[in-house]
Amino acid sequence: MPRMARRSESACPTYKAAHRALFAGGDGQPVAAEGPLTGHVLAFLRKHRGRSVLVLVTRLPATSLRDAPLPLLPPAEWSGTDLRLPPSWETRHWQEALTGEGPHASGDRLSVGQVLARLPVALLEVG
Repeated sequence: MPRMARRSESACPTYKAAHRALFAGGDGQPVAAEGPLTGHVLAFLRKHRGRSVLVLVTRLPATSLRDAPLPLLPPAEWSGTDLRLPPSWETRHWQEALTGEGPHASGDRLSVGQVLARLPVALLEVG
Protein backbone atom coordinates (compact mmCIF):
# COMPACT_ATOMS: atom_id res chain seq x y z
CA MET A 1 0.00 0.00 0.00
CA PRO A 2 1.51 3.39 -0.94
CA ARG A 3 2.55 5.75 1.85
CA MET A 4 -0.23 8.34 1.25
CA ALA A 5 -2.92 5.64 1.39
CA ARG A 6 -1.52 4.31 4.69
CA ARG A 7 -1.38 7.87 6.01
CA SER A 8 -5.05 8.55 5.22
CA GLU A 9 -6.07 5.21 6.70
CA SER A 10 -4.59 6.15 10.07
CA ALA A 11 -5.17 9.92 9.90
CA CYS A 12 -8.97 9.85 9.56
CA PRO A 13 -9.64 8.11 12.91
CA THR A 14 -6.94 10.24 14.54
CA TYR A 15 -8.56 13.44 13.24
CA LYS A 16 -11.99 12.28 14.38
CA ALA A 17 -10.67 11.44 17.86
CA ALA A 18 -8.92 14.82 18.13
CA HIS A 19 -12.14 16.61 17.14
CA ARG A 20 -14.59 14.35 18.96
CA ALA A 21 -17.12 17.12 19.79
CA LEU A 22 -17.32 18.12 16.13
CA PHE A 23 -18.35 14.60 15.09
CA ALA A 24 -20.30 13.54 18.18
CA GLY A 25 -22.20 16.70 19.02
CA GLY A 26 -21.93 18.81 15.92
CA ASP A 27 -24.59 19.56 13.38
CA GLY A 28 -24.31 17.89 10.01
CA GLN A 29 -25.71 18.76 6.65
CA PRO A 30 -25.33 16.99 3.33
CA VAL A 31 -23.52 18.79 0.52
CA ALA A 32 -24.93 18.20 -2.94
CA ALA A 33 -22.77 17.15 -5.85
CA GLU A 34 -23.51 17.83 -9.50
CA GLY A 35 -22.03 16.28 -12.61
CA PRO A 36 -21.42 12.92 -14.23
CA LEU A 37 -20.02 11.14 -11.15
CA THR A 38 -22.41 12.37 -8.47
CA GLY A 39 -23.21 8.77 -7.57
CA HIS A 40 -19.56 8.23 -6.66
CA VAL A 41 -19.13 10.96 -4.07
CA LEU A 42 -20.53 11.53 -0.60
CA ALA A 43 -20.04 14.88 1.11
CA PHE A 44 -21.29 16.53 4.28
CA LEU A 45 -20.44 19.48 6.53
CA ARG A 46 -19.99 19.09 10.26
CA LYS A 47 -20.23 22.22 12.45
CA HIS A 48 -19.77 22.66 16.18
CA ARG A 49 -18.91 25.76 18.24
CA GLY A 50 -17.20 27.67 15.47
CA ARG A 51 -15.31 24.69 14.02
CA SER A 52 -16.31 23.23 10.67
CA VAL A 53 -15.12 20.42 8.45
CA LEU A 54 -16.26 19.28 5.03
CA VAL A 55 -15.97 15.50 4.74
CA LEU A 56 -15.68 14.12 1.21
CA VAL A 57 -15.51 10.40 0.38
CA THR A 58 -15.23 8.48 -2.87
CA ARG A 59 -18.18 6.11 -3.18
CA LEU A 60 -18.24 2.94 -5.32
CA PRO A 61 -15.07 3.68 -7.31
CA ALA A 62 -14.65 0.18 -8.77
CA THR A 63 -16.68 0.86 -11.93
CA SER A 64 -14.31 3.66 -12.95
CA LEU A 65 -11.02 2.29 -11.65
CA ARG A 66 -10.19 -0.17 -14.40
CA ASP A 67 -6.66 -1.46 -13.53
CA ALA A 68 -5.68 1.19 -10.99
CA PRO A 69 -3.88 -0.21 -7.92
CA LEU A 70 -5.70 2.13 -5.50
CA PRO A 71 -9.29 3.24 -5.04
CA LEU A 72 -8.20 6.66 -6.31
CA LEU A 73 -9.80 8.08 -9.43
CA PRO A 74 -7.55 10.37 -11.46
CA PRO A 75 -8.65 14.03 -11.28
CA ALA A 76 -9.63 13.96 -14.98
CA GLU A 77 -12.20 11.22 -14.26
CA TRP A 78 -14.02 13.66 -11.96
CA SER A 79 -14.22 16.31 -14.70
CA GLY A 80 -17.46 18.24 -14.44
CA THR A 81 -18.32 16.84 -11.00
CA ASP A 82 -18.47 19.58 -8.37
CA LEU A 83 -19.80 20.11 -4.88
CA ARG A 84 -22.47 22.82 -4.56
CA LEU A 85 -21.54 24.93 -1.57
CA PRO A 86 -24.10 26.69 0.60
CA PRO A 87 -24.02 30.48 -0.07
CA SER A 88 -22.36 31.24 3.26
CA TRP A 89 -19.44 28.90 2.40
CA GLU A 90 -18.56 30.25 -1.06
CA THR A 91 -15.76 32.59 -0.02
CA ARG A 92 -14.27 30.50 2.76
CA HIS A 93 -10.70 29.24 2.85
CA TRP A 94 -10.32 25.46 2.83
CA GLN A 95 -7.41 23.52 4.35
CA GLU A 96 -7.16 19.78 3.68
CA ALA A 97 -6.37 18.20 7.06
CA LEU A 98 -4.75 15.07 5.60
CA THR A 99 -2.49 16.63 2.95
CA GLY A 100 -2.19 20.27 4.04
CA GLU A 101 -3.36 21.48 0.63
CA GLY A 102 -5.81 24.34 0.20
CA PRO A 103 -8.29 23.76 -2.62
CA HIS A 104 -10.08 26.81 -4.00
CA ALA A 105 -13.78 27.11 -4.63
CA SER A 106 -15.03 28.76 -7.78
CA GLY A 107 -18.10 30.67 -6.63
CA ASP A 108 -20.53 28.17 -5.19
CA ARG A 109 -18.64 25.15 -6.60
CA LEU A 110 -15.74 23.09 -5.37
CA SER A 111 -14.14 20.69 -7.87
CA VAL A 112 -14.25 17.08 -6.65
CA GLY A 113 -11.25 16.22 -8.85
CA GLN A 114 -9.20 18.97 -7.22
CA VAL A 115 -10.08 17.86 -3.70
CA LEU A 116 -9.66 14.10 -4.31
CA ALA A 117 -6.54 14.35 -6.47
CA ARG A 118 -4.22 12.65 -3.93
CA LEU A 119 -6.50 10.59 -1.69
CA PRO A 120 -9.96 8.99 -2.02
CA VAL A 121 -11.10 10.88 1.11
CA ALA A 122 -10.77 14.48 2.26
CA LEU A 123 -11.29 16.37 5.49
CA LEU A 124 -11.47 20.05 4.59
CA GLU A 125 -11.26 22.37 7.54
CA VAL A 126 -13.17 25.54 6.90
CA GLY A 127 -11.67 28.90 7.81
